[in-house]
Amino acid sequence: MIAAEPSPKKTKLTAKEQWIVDQITNGDVADLETKFPDEKDRGLSAQFLEDLLTGALPNVKPHRNGVKITGATIHEPLNLLNAQIPSWVTLRHCQFIQEVNLGGANCLAGISFEESRFRANATFSPIKIGGSADFRKVIFDGKASFGGAEIAGQLLAQDSQFIDGKQAADFFAIKVEESVFFQNARFVGDANFYAMSTRHSASFQNAMFDGPANFGSISVGTDFSAAGAQFLEEGTGAYFNDAKIAGSASLQKAVFEGPVVFSRADIGNCLLVDDAQFCSAMQGAYFADLKVGGSASFEKAVFEGAVFFNRAAIKVQFVANEAQFNNKEKAAVFTNLKVDSGAFVRRAVFEGSVDLRFTEVAYFELDGTWFKNKAKAASFSGMKVEYTFSLQKATFEGPVEFIGATIKGQLNADDAHFNSEKEASFNAVKIGGTAFFRRAVFEGPATFCLAEVAQNFLADEARFKSVSGDVCLSMKCGGAGNFLSVIFAGKVSCVGANFGDLVINTLLDSPSVPELRLNGSVFQRSLVLRQIKIAELHADGITVNGPAVFKAVNVEHHAEIRYSHFYLLQVEECSWPKKGEGFFDMEATTYDSIKVISKDGGASRKNLLAFANQSLYAADLYTNLEQFQIRAGDRKAGDEIFIAGKRRERDEVLKGFFWIESFLLDGLVGYGRHPSNAGYICAFFVALGCFLFSKETMQLQVKHEKGDPPRVYNRFWYSLGLFLPFIDLNVDKLWKPKRSRTFLRHYVRVHILAGWVFVPIFLAALTGLIK
Repeated sequence: MIAAEPSPKKTKLTAKEQWIVDQITNGDVADLETKFPDEKDRGLSAQFLEDLLTGALPNVKPHRNGVKITGATIHEPLNLLNAQIPSWVTLRHCQFIQEVNLGGANCLAGISFEESRFRANATFSPIKIGGSADFRKVIFDGKASFGGAEIAGQLLAQDSQFIDGKQAADFFAIKVEESVFFQNARFVGDANFYAMSTRHSASFQNAMFDGPANFGSISVGTDFSAAGAQFLEEGTGAYFNDAKIAGSASLQKAVFEGPVVFSRADIGNCLLVDDAQFCSAMQGAYFADLKVGGSASFEKAVFEGAVFFNRAAIKVQFVANEAQFNNKEKAAVFTNLKVDSGAFVRRAVFEGSVDLRFTEVAYFELDGTWFKNKAKAASFSGMKVEYTFSLQKATFEGPVEFIGATIKGQLNADDAHFNSEKEASFNAVKIGGTAFFRRAVFEGPATFCLAEVAQNFLADEARFKSVSGDVCLSMKCGGAGNFLSVIFAGKVSCVGANFGDLVINTLLDSPSVPELRLNGSVFQRSLVLRQIKIAELHADGITVNGPAVFKAVNVEHHAEIRYSHFYLLQVEECSWPKKGEGFFDMEATTYDSIKVISKDGGASRKNLLAFANQSLYAADLYTNLEQFQIRAGDRKAGDEIFIAGKRRERDEVLKGFFWIESFLLDGLVGYGRHPSNAGYICAFFVALGCFLFSKETMQLQVKHEKGDPPRVYNRFWYSLGLFLPFIDLNVDKLWKPKRSRTFLRHYVRVHILAGWVFVPIFLAALTGLIK
C-alpha cells in the first residue's frame, strides 16, 4: 500500500468543504446532521478528509480544539497509512463505506470515532495515538485491526460492535498507557487481545463474545473486569493463560459456554468469579498454575465440565461457597493447590470426583458440602492444613480418602455423613489438635489405621452402620478417645493402638458389636468399656497404665484378655461367656490392683473368685489374684484363692495319679496353706492311741529286778512314741500289747505307719516345702 501524502493543491473547495473548514478553523463542530438534514448531502470525499487531517489544505490551520466532524459519510477508501495527524480528531457518528487504513499513522493528539460505523475493513495497525482513542458505540462491519497499536491515553470502546463473524477483531499486542474500556461491547467473530498491555485497568463488563476470546499474556497495570460478560463460543472458548493483572480480576456473573483457560495467569490482588457459569460439559475450566496475590472467590459459581486448579497458588483465601460442580463424569481437580489463608467451600455440590491431594491451606472449611458421586472418590490424601479443617454436616455419597493428610490444628467432622458402602479412609492422617466426629454417620468401613491425633478423638453419638465393613481405630491418640452413645454394627479394631484414654459406650438398644479387637494396644491413662454388648472381645497384650473399667460389658461368645497388664482393673456388672457357649481367657494377665463389683455395689474376695472362675483355667490367674490379696495385707484371702485355683486345676487339668496327689494335698494340708489339717490328723492318731493302748491292754517287756524303780506306764507317751518317726522314746521296747490283744498288736504297725506318713507331710507343709 502507498503512504498517504499531501494532495496537490486545489484551486477551490466546495461550499460544503469550505463550511467545514470554517467551522474547524473557528474551533466549532462541523455538525453535518444539523446543517444537512438529508443524509445524501452529508458525503465527503476521502481526499478532502485526508488533507484536512494531515494539514495538507493550504491556508487552513485547525483550531486548538482539533478537527471535529459529526454525521459525515465517506464513500471512498480512506487511506492514512503512515500519516502524521497533528490535531485532535473527532469523527463522530460518521459512516465509512469503503476500507479505512490508518496503519502506521501517528496521531499526535487523541482520536475519536464515537458512534461511527465502518462498513468495510478498518485497519489501525500499528497506529500511534498521543492521547485517548474513542470508539464508543462504534460498529465494525468488517475486520478491525488494532494489532501493535500504541495509545498514550485511554482506549474507549464501550457499547462497540464487531459484527464480522468471519474475521477477527484484532487487538494483538496493543499498548494502552491508561485504561481500556469495552463495557457492553459485542464481538461476533474472534476477539484477539493476546499480549494486550495497559498500565491501568481494563474493563469488559457485560461484553458479549460470540466467537473465541483470547486474552492470553495480557498485562494489566491495575484491575481487569469482565463481570457479566458472555463468552458464547463453545469450541475454542476464552483464554486468559499467562495473563498478568497487577490488581483484581473480576468475572462475576460471567457466562462461559466453552472452555476457559487461566493457566499460569498471575493476578496481583483478588480473582472474583462469583455467580459465574461455566456451561460446557465437554470442555473444562482450567486454572492450573494460577497465581493470585489476594483472594480467589467462586461463590455460587456453576461448573458443568471438568475443573482444574492444580498447582494454583492463592495468597489469601479461596472461596467457593455454594458453588456447583455438576459434571458426574469429570473431576474437580485441586491437586497441589496452595492457599496461604483459608479455603472455604461451604454448601457446595460436587457431582463428580474431587481431587484435593497434596493441597496446602491454612484453614479449610467444607461445611455442608455435598459430594454426590457414588462411584468416584473424594480424595484429600497428602493434603496439609496449617490450622483447622472443618467438614461439619458434609455429605459424601462415595468413597473418601484422607490417606497421609496432615492437619496441624483440629479436624471437625461433626454431623458429617459418609453414605457410601465403600471405605472412608483416614489412614496415616496426622492431626495436631482434636478430631471431632460427633454424630457422624458411616455407612461403610471407616479406617483410621496408623492415624496420629495429638489431642482428643471425639466420636460421641457416631454411627458406624456397616455390618460387613470394619472400623479400624489402630491409631495413636495423645488425649481421650471418646465413643459415647456410639453404634458399631460391624467389627472394630484397635490393634496396636496407643490412646491416652479410650472410652467406648454404646446405646442401650444398639446391636452387639460383632468383634472388638484391642490386641497390643497401650492406654496411657485409662480404658473404659461401658454398657456395651460384644460378640467377641480380643484384648491380648494390652497395657493400661491407669484404671481399666469394664462396666455392664456383655461378651457373648469369646473374651480374650491374655498377656495383658493393668494398673487397676475394675470389673462391674459384667457378663462373660459361659462354658459351652464360648470362652473367657485371662491367661498371663497381670495387674497392680483389681476390683470386682457386684450388682449390689459390693467388692469382695467372693467376687474375685467368681470372676476368676469364669475364665478358662490358667495357674497364673489365681496366682496373680493371690499376690494381689497378699499385697493388700489379706493373707487369708490369698490362701483361699490359691486353694481354689488348685482345686480347679484338679477338676479341669489333672488326671490319674496327679489327680490323687492333688486331692490328698488338698485334704491333708490345703496345698500347704493349711498344715493344721495334717496336724489335726496327727493329733487324732495320737489320741486314738491313747484310747486304744490302755494300761490293761499293755504288757511290760523287761523283767523287773530287785532294786529297780517301778515301771510306770503312760498311754500318751506310748502313743506319741510309736507315732513319731525319727524320734525314739524307747517306750515301744518297754511296753507292747498283750498277746491276747491281737487287734492291738496289728494296729501298732498301722499307728507307726501313719506317723511316718502324716508327720512328714505336716512338717513339710509347716515349713513351706509343700505349696
